[in-house]
Amino acid sequence: MAPAVWGTIRLIAVYQYRMRERQRRLRADLEIFERVARGSRQESNLLDEGRRELLFGDLARLQHAGIATQKAMAMMAEASEPRLASRVRRAAGQLARGRSLAEAFRFAGLADGAEAALIAAHAESGRPEIALQALAEMLGRRRQRRGRMRARLALPAAVFLLGCLLAPLPALIAQRIDAAAYLWRAMVPLLAAVLGGWLLVQLPRRLPAALLDALPLLGRGRRLAERERLFELLARLLQAGLPGDGALRAAANVLSPHRRAQVGVAAGLVAGGAPLTDTLADLGLLDRADDAPLLVAAEHAGELPAMLGRRAEALAALRAHRASIIDEWLPRLVYAGVAAYVVSGML
Repeated sequence: MAPAVWGTIRLIAVYQYRMRERQRRLRADLEIFERVARGSRQESNLLDEGRRELLFGDLARLQHAGIATQKAMAMMAEASEPRLASRVRRAAGQLARGRSLAEAFRFAGLADGAEAALIAAHAESGRPEIALQALAEMLGRRRQRRGRMRARLALPAAVFLLGCLLAPLPALIAQRIDAAAYLWRAMVPLLAAVLGGWLLVQLPRRLPAALLDALPLLGRGRRLAERERLFELLARLLQAGLPGDGALRAAANVLSPHRRAQVGVAAGLVAGGAPLTDTLADLGLLDRADDAPLLVAAEHAGELPAMLGRRAEALAALRAHRASIIDEWLPRLVYAGVAAYVVSGML
């Protein structure tokens, strides 16, 4: 009887241990998703990138000139437009209460989690202006990229508008339609284009990230952009002295909620001693053909931050090349479509 009793007790003990481990893993996953939710709510209060670029750049220059942070913030509040000035005053109030610059910026909606972590890392070494200047440059590159995209779309949009107005004009001149019918025929393609543009902007925000990533062209572009942002920020955070798990948790703020949860899991594994690059590769956050060999070798050689920076530059160049292809072919497609639509209106 004794061996059977002890066997039963051992099975019960093993079962209880497995249940406790399962509960621990569930609690850990729940904490990750709660952090993701909290981060998403905080980012919704974030000031727009243009004003943050201006703030970071000006504050970095003032600090580099030897002006104390509190005085520099007061000068910025006086010289800035009302919306930015109110946020700067809110951050200055937090500084006066003893909070750090990174915490004050995060509280006032002047920096997201990743930006605040970079500021905090450089503030510990007494050089927050380095982080502020780097952030201003990062935001400036994003703004320039969006500006080039808008400029590329301006002429095709103008040609499309002109085509919508010209296509029904022959029928109006020939008196086959009245003015109301002319306006209707001109407005229908315009309304369809506006609706299509709205859907292109809104659907990526509302659809699940996993579904968007599965789309052939859109998913590939999203993954490429997220890898570029992740590598660039990880490089700067690691160079500032953050440990691998802390850098991952901070850099996760630039990713979609789906990817953010994955990076949270990776940070937990790295904190337990797992190699950073191997962990990212196992979770699908690295391209195994292009990223993994270079980054794994760089981590073993102690040169991971530099290699991350070079990979971010390479991905930015690849995105610029793809944008140039779109820049070349999108106007041609629009012009061909407008010409076909105008000709069909004349027949």
